[in-house]
Amino acid sequence: MGLVGVLLASAIVLTVFALLRQDNPGELVDQTTTTSVAAQTTASPLETSTTTSLPSTTQPAETTSSSASTTSTLADPLAALALNPTGIGDVIFGSDADEAVSELSAVLGSPTEDTGWTPSFETCPGTEARVVRWTSFQAFFTNGATEWGPEGTRHFFHYGQSIRAGGGEVIDLVTQTGIGINSTLGELASAYSDEVTISDDPVFGPFWEVDVAGAGVLCGTAGAIGDSGMIDSINGGSGCGE
Repeated sequence: MGLVGVLLASAIVLTVFALLRQDNPGELVDQTTTTSVAAQTTASPLETSTTTSLPSTTQPAETTSSSASTTSTLADPLAALALNPTGIGDVIFGSDADEAVSELSAVLGSPTEDTGWTPSFETCPGTEARVVRWTSFQAFFTNGATEWGPEGTRHFFHYGQSIRAGGGEVIDLVTQTGIGINSTLGELASAYSDEVTISDDPVFGPFWEVDVAGAGVLCGTAGAIGDSGMIDSINGGSGCGE
């Protein structure tokens, strides 16, 4: 499956969301702005820091005793969702679709959009496809055969993290090496050394790819070629297309 096909999955779903919401275009969240950076999303309820507690729906209650009162502060929950070639954190490709959505929602909250199971996109595997979005992050599911699951099983097979999907709001998800949206290509090169290739793709523009051993893809796009070019999308898994 080609690398261009991986990026096509994220591009196709923006169109799908628009088609599914034509009856109420005012509710569309997807935008094309590329001006927002992670530091500008401090108002987002999804942004966390190293001392951020889980959302209020899952935060443990304050414990008290007759002599003192203590509060438990947990580590950043987003740290458990590293963007990998084989999935996002422990939510690996091949996972049952409903279970994967449940696990992701436990950390990210309720999805921003969910297409439900629809006829598969033209270039994607299987006869059914589903895309679930949490602002800038999109998880793709199929019932078709992929390197992660056999024909007839509804499973997780691809993700895309992009500033184009979040309307300017970006969830602070990063790879195991700390690379995320608005990291620079220079930082990417330092993190992955000679494992990364950067090129100017005729379709997607500045394009980067990490050489992955075994199954899976880790790649994306940037705003410009050069060390200061800022990453604006990260994709993992199989994708759609030839």
